Amino acid sequence: MLRSGFGIHVSADGTVYSGNWDNDQMNGSGRVQFASGAMYVGEFVNNCFQGKGQYVWPNGSHFEGTFIDNRFSLFIFV
Repeated sequence: MLRSGFGIHVSADGTVYSGNWDNDQMNGSGRVQFASGAMYVGEFVNNCFQGKGQYVWPNGSHFEGTFIDNRFSLFIFV
């Protein structure tokens, strides 16, 4: 069975994903709450943070911007 549409997945380590699925992968908009207390809210492509999003660390520090392949993109294109 392949996940598709909106759904919630809870991993054994306590990580919770709520958002869109396509072809059994996180695709579209979603939110990941990690067991550590960190959180990502934004866009996903094939299980990766990809596009606009916000990552928040457990201490409240955050990065908001563009992600490419699960990494912050510090490049600004004009």
